[in-house]
Amino acid sequence: PGMSVAILQGQEVIFSQGFGYADVENKIMATQNTPYHIASLTKPFAAALIMQLVEENKLNLDSEIKDVLKDSVLPPLPLDDKPHQGYASACDRIIELQNDNSYPIAFLLQDYNCNTQRITVRHHLTHTSQGIPGEKYQYNGLLYAFLTFVVEAASGENFKEQLVKKIIEPLEMTRTFPGINDNVNTQVLKDCAKPYQVNKEGNPLLSNFDYTEGAIYASAGMISTVLDLAKFDIALNLNLLVSEESKEKMFTATLASSGQPLPYGLGWFIQTYKGIKLI
Repeated sequence: PGMSVAILQGQEVIFSQGFGYADVENKIMATQNTPYHIASLTKPFAAALIMQLVEENKLNLDSEIKDVLKDSVLPPLPLDDKPHQGYASACDRIIELQNDNSYPIAFLLQDYNCNTQRITVRHHLTHTSQGIPGEKYQYNGLLYAFLTFVVEAASGENFKEQLVKKIIEPLEMTRTFPGINDNVNTQVLKDCAKPYQVNKEGNPLLSNFDYTEGAIYASAGMISTVLDLAKFDIALNLNLLVSEESKEKMFTATLASSGQPLPYGLGWFIQTYKGIKLI
């Protein structure tokens, strides 16, 4: 029942405002400083980290995912709460989850096998890793989440720490956090917009979505505000996070193996409307 908006012109915020409620029960209005769980808007941040690693010659987008993760034990994936250890490879763990009827999102792993197919980092970054790699676009947040472990394998550091060190702190995104954890400012957590759903009568009901879940992946998990997201946007425009060349690669529509342009670049949706490129 609430939202926040920020509009930029050039590198300046020319309008920012909240509308509706961040908390209906307590009559707390949304403002331009209201933190939200930004879900899949985490993906462009992960893409920026990956392109930084490419620029540092620590990662090749066309490396096979199985090679990048060959020395990694795959940590728990989203909604995977079973303890596991000692698997021969991350790809083996993925195959096991595909056939685990108790894993609630196993269907998202269908038509995917990084042991038998040449699936690269680029395929994950562009949502083209299912079926014949590179042939089609199929949005898949779970497979994008694997890039969490790619960042960690290439950098030797925790994904969360990389976000803070390379993006959040340098840009002074003071109301942005990589998920819920002990380091989240308690006031920011208190200010977070609550999740709602609408009932048949059109009234907002507090959702049972567990917004206190602390996991952070390349696909989702960050908390931020529109003003902090504006800082990220400006930094990209000014090439403060990645080079102009890397940015253009991120903002260029992926070509399928058939040559057909797809609606996604490297971590960003890319469309053309009436001759205008939309990112």
